Amino acid sequence: MEEVTGHLLLVTRSGSTWGAFLVRLRFGIAGCLLGLFAGGCDRGNVASAPASRPSVPAGTGVISGTVVLSGPAPEMREIPNSACHPGGPLVREESVVVDDGNRLANVVVYLKDGPPVDLPSGPPVVLDQAGCRYLPHVVALRTGQTLTVRSSDATPHNVHGQCSANPAFNVGMTAPGQSRDFTFPRPETFKVGCDVHPWMAAHVAVFDHPMFAVTGGGGRFEIRSVPPGTYTLVAWHERLGTRQQQVTVPAPGAGGEAEKPVVADVTFSR
Repeated sequence: MEEVTGHLLLVTRSGSTWGAFLVRLRFGIAGCLLGLFAGGCDRGNVASAPASRPSVPAGTGVISGTVVLSGPAPEMREIPNSACHPGGPLVREESVVVDDGNRLANVVVYLKDGPPVDLPSGPPVVLDQAGCRYLPHVVALRTGQTLTVRSSDATPHNVHGQCSANPAFNVGMTAPGQSRDFTFPRPETFKVGCDVHPWMAAHVAVFDHPMFAVTGGGGRFEIRSVPPGTYTLVAWHERLGTRQQQVTVPAPGAGGEAEKPVVADVTFSR
């Protein structure tokens, strides 16, 4: 690795000009550039937490459904020159991931202005760097909950959190097993990139309530412990935008409907 006139020269195959490429690193101060792989640039906790809303008791309601894509999905092509190490596989695009039934992964489903239900935040959410990809591609967590970003790669990375409501961060990782923990006092959705490998991207959604889920490979989601009421259910996708619908969770004892999950399927179109 060699620094050349404000760029980072990375040679992925010894003695091979084909394996060399330049990636411009953008940092706010010179110290961040000089110290990127020694520890990186972290602006610290400069954003104060907003006033918390009074918590409400957990309910027994469940909202579940499946997110699908209407019509053919775009082809997710292999990205040229994206092998993480000599002889490694190329990385494939993953902005739209569907299964054989066109069920859509990586969709954040949540209740708009969801109730701040009194539930524990849960363990840290892990975002890994493996094979020059962020895994999972989309994660969601609560304000104050820990996001652990780690690297499973021997390839150097920098973790560039492009926050706006929370402090942005840009830290380097040079060896497998390294990790950094982050917490976020304010809700927002932001992108995490790597300036060394520009195809690497993840999306992090932060909420001030626990009423959210992220769809997996089968496009399924489930939001539990929902208090009775009428809500706006939002489905967010990085490329396809958002969809909204109204859902009503009945009160306990309101007949048989109160015992069944509220089904709220979502359809995206290109």
